[in-house]
Amino acid sequence: YFNTAEQLFLAGNYQQAIGALTKFLEDYPSSTKAGESCFYIAESYKALGAKEKACDYYEKVWTLYPDNSFVEQSLISYSLRRTARYSAAGCAAMTSEPQSRMR
Repeated sequence: YFNTAEQLFLAGNYQQAIGALTKFLEDYPSSTKAGESCFYIAESYKALGAKEKACDYYEKVWTLYPDNSFVEQSLISYSLRRTARYSAAGCAAMTSEPQSRMR
C-alpha cells in the first residue's frame, strides 16, 4: 500500500499521492513508514503550491515521528519556507521545538 503511494509521489502525481498517503496514514498510523508518508504529503502540497498545508505536514514529521529519518529534511524544508518569507499562507511561525532542534 505504501509503495504504491510512494510511486505516485515519485512520478509527480502529487494530488493522487496525497490521497493515497493520507489513506495509508489513516489505516496505519503506527507504521514505520508514517513519518515518511507525512514528508511526502508535505512535499506534494509544496509542489502544488499549498504552502500552509505543506508546513502542517512537515511539522507532523518531527512532532509525531521524532525518530524518523525524515525529521532533518522536514526541519530544513520548513525553515526554508520561512526564510523565503512566504506570505501568511506559508510557514508563518516556527514553534520552539524546531528552533531548539536546529541549534
